[in-house]
Formats: sequence, structure tokens, C-alpha cells
Amino acid sequence: MSGLSSEMVQARSLLKNQALRRLLAAQFSTMTALYGLGLAGVVLVEERTHSSAQTGLVILASILPAFLGSLISGAVVDRWGRVRVLMASHLARALIALAFWGGILLLPLDWALVLVCTVNAAAALCAQFAVPAELALLPDLAGQVHLMSANTLYQLSLLIAEGVGIVLLGPLVIKLAGVSAMGLLGALFCLLALALVATLPKGLASAGPAGEKWSGWAALGADLQTGWRTIARDRLLRLVVLQATLAAALLLVLLSLVPGLASRHLGLSVEEAPFLILPGGVGFALGAFLMKRWEGRLSRQGWISGGLAILGLNIGIL
Repeated sequence: MSGLSSEMVQARSLLKNQALRRLLAAQFSTMTALYGLGLAGVVLVEERTHSSAQTGLVILASILPAFLGSLISGAVVDRWGRVRVLMASHLARALIALAFWGGILLLPLDWALVLVCTVNAAAALCAQFAVPAELALLPDLAGQVHLMSANTLYQLSLLIAEGVGIVLLGPLVIKLAGVSAMGLLGALFCLLALALVATLPKGLASAGPAGEKWSGWAALGADLQTGWRTIARDRLLRLVVLQATLAAALLLVLLSLVPGLASRHLGLSVEEAPFLILPGGVGFALGAFLMKRWEGRLSRQGWISGGLAILGLNIGIL
């Protein structure tokens, strides 16, 4: 308990850092909007098609572009600058949310479904550039000594944003004002995040720790090749990438089935489906706590293997 209280003291101390508070607030604002927007898209597809395959396509649209963006995002952040990438990402996501709002109101059904997939893909792609930029800013804002606590706050903020966006804000907005309203509210949240990031210290606007400047696509391609070679040469890293891909695929299957399960088999409205996955958020928080508390009891490979085994067991029970 003394270790836990010490972490809480460190967290409170970090939150006195105004620049760090702004970064976390911007991250929370944007991710809340994006999770709510993702829920709105799933609700629209399920209500109009009653197809788990269509729902799965919408969710897949958020995963595949994110994977492709992750291949180059770190290099772009290093060469173009962390704050610049972050501001561009927030602005792009505000425009994406506005497109969702206008498209749902104006487009016919078939084109609205295409719009939902496009919005999910574009928002996920932007997030792949924003997250590395935010993580690269943490050492400068919190200092190396408090980096672990800053990372914990960052992950906690992300988890709370997911809960607020999917379980609280999204269903409430959809019930009161309709699916399209989530797009307008999401744009406002992203613009708020843009304003918060714009007030970060000017010295952070430079390129990443390596101090490298943008020098064209050839240099970016070289960075990408270096990353792939690193993965190819490291057996443990290859295994981790494979396991992460497997876990993401299993999560995609589950998320594709939940809306149909809620509306077609349990008699719930689609926007109430997130309550079925709320225990998953509790489990995520519990897992993070246990990892922090008992980290030394297993190797990293042991924690990963145990987590995948428990995931497989629970899917089998389901």
C-alpha cells in the first residue's frame, strides 16, 4: 500500500505541471470524441443494416489504416516535430468529425455507410501520428525521473476517455440528438484539443529527440526499412508483434458481434451495447493494477502468454 500511495503522491505532483495538464486534457478531449464517433458509426450501421458483417467492416476500417500509419508515424514525428504533428492531427480529426456530421445529414443510406468507414479509417490514421507525438513529449514535460508516473497518467486518461466516449457521452448524445450530433460535438472537442496543444511551450515545436529535420520521402523510406530490419532480426520482437496482431484480431471479432447480440438477441437498443463491454474496461484497469503491483513475479513474456491464455479461455467460455 505504501508503494501505491507513493504513486498517488507522484501523480498529484505531476498534475501541478501546467504543460503536462494541457497535453493530457487535449488527449482526453480528442479520444473521448473519437470513441463517441466510433460508437455512433456502429450504431448507424447496425440500425440500418442489422448485419454483423457490415459492423465488422466498419471496425476493420479503423484497424487496417492504423496499422499502415504506424509503419511511418514515428519517423514523421521525429523529422517534422512533435507539436506540429499533434496540431495537424487534431485539426484533421476536427474536419473528419465535421464531415461525419454533414454526411450523415445529407447523404443517402449507401453513401452514409461508405462515409462511416472512411471516417473511421481517417480518424484511426490520424491517431497513429498523434499518439507517438504525445508519448515523445512526455519526457520533456515530466522529466525522465517521473516518466513512468507520467506514462501511467497518460494510459489512465486514455482508459477514462474510452469509458466516457463509449459508455457515457456517446449513448447520451445519440439518444438525445441523434447519430449525426456526435460528429458536431466531436469536432468541437478536437478543436479544444488543438487550442490546448497550441499553448504548449514553444521550445517543444522542434523535431524529436534526434533533432532530425524533414528531408524528403527517401529519408522516411530509409527509416521504415530500418524499423523492419530491426523487427526481422529480433525474435522476441517478432513474437510480440505477432501476439499483438492476434489479440487485435480477436478483439475485432468480439466487437463485431456485440451490437448484433445486444439488438437482435437481448432486445436492447444498439447504443446500450457498450454496457456489455463495460466489464472489459474494469478488467483492463484491474490488469494494469496487477501488472504494476506484481510486475516482478513473472517475466514480460510470462505476462503476455498468461494474458493471451486467459483471453482464449474466456472466448471459449463465451
